Amino acid sequence: MLAKKTVIGVRTNKFDDQVQSLVEYLLRFFFFFFFFLVVDEIKYVVDIPESMQKVSLDTAFMQDNALFYDHPKITWLCGDYFYYCLHKKVDANFYWLIEPDVLINYKSPSRFFKAFESNPSDALLHRFAEADDEWWWAKKGKVIADNVYQCLFPITRLSRHAVKSLMSKRIELSSLFNSTQIASSAYPNDEVFVATTLVLHGLKVENMSETLKGSFIHCTYDGFVSLELVERGYLNNQVLHPLKQPDFFLSRLQNYVSERLINDPVFIRLLNEIPFNQDITATIVDKLHSQLQSDILGLLKQKVVRRDYFYALLRWLEKSPALYKRRKAFFYLQPNSVRVSLQLRSYWYSIFYVWFDDYIECYVQIESEGVNVALPRKCLNKRAGDEAKFVLCRDELRTLDHDLKLLEESLLQIVKVFVQ
Repeated sequence: MLAKKTVIGVRTNKFDDQVQSLVEYLLRFFFFFFFFLVVDEIKYVVDIPESMQKVSLDTAFMQDNALFYDHPKITWLCGDYFYYCLHKKVDANFYWLIEPDVLINYKSPSRFFKAFESNPSDALLHRFAEADDEWWWAKKGKVIADNVYQCLFPITRLSRHAVKSLMSKRIELSSLFNSTQIASSAYPNDEVFVATTLVLHGLKVENMSETLKGSFIHCTYDGFVSLELVERGYLNNQVLHPLKQPDFFLSRLQNYVSERLINDPVFIRLLNEIPFNQDITATIVDKLHSQLQSDILGLLKQKVVRRDYFYALLRWLEKSPALYKRRKAFFYLQPNSVRVSLQLRSYWYSIFYVWFDDYIECYVQIESEGVNVALPRKCLNKRAGDEAKFVLCRDELRTLDHDLKLLEESLLQIVKVFVQ
């Protein structure tokens, strides 16, 4: 059980099934007395179960603590404000803060949290690094310090000292924005503010992925993680973000189609050309509905075929003789590709499989002592720098079992040539 010096807060603006699921998972490790829902109540009061401890972030809190809030999405922008609320509610040595669309996909939460229990760092962050000038928030961070740093904010841990230092700097920054004509759009978000301020104050910061290597591959803002992958048993021992329910993808598709049609001038012009007649309108609507349904079903069926192939490929990779029982093997998943990185002797191998509508590409990259050597699959005896890709065309892809046999042959050949 967790020591009393640490508490955790779930940052949310609602209480739904996803929040409930996260709460139940976290309460398997944290005592109830050290667990809080830190709720955005800027616009409305959020109902939560009476058994839960709620900490409210509202306009009154920001006013009372001299925090800048003249921004239309201030609670989205400044996740660190939730830390200040939590600290005002309960004094602790360390505070975890987690967003509801994070899934710690460990069978037991203790395996994750115990890995950091004895870590004395003031901040445990994800993707903490010096910011690139091209990063969206880099310029906004210059109001804090010349040297700008960045991180991702879906799951973090801060010490009491870190929270106090950050709040002091936020109040100072808030005073600047309240007393000058600086646009609210220039106000730094949590990712740049927290990372840059911690370094500015000389506090100890550590990347969580340094402790749990390979567990944060799918914790990102670059895409979405479907709950379907998790339910099928993939992505175990991973921190996943943002995890989305199937209804989320349906809603995005509906909104996209509606917005494009309503705002498309060609569509509006074609509508205006249709004679206003109830029978004609009904016929057009019926035919459009039928055609649109047919087109979307065709695309979805194509995706199902590729999805099933994708899952079969993952199952094969997990059981492949070349990867079996190798501890240093990581899977990187994308919507239409998979990359396997594994360490054999002193080399790191990255094997890529990318599939398209009518063919699959495979290529290999081998790294040793910082030098990348690209090698082709079908002609491994050629010199480095040759084409590192081979293509399996549709006439080669006969059945799923046959396809996987070809892929297994390629991987085993790589291992045989470069490892023995």
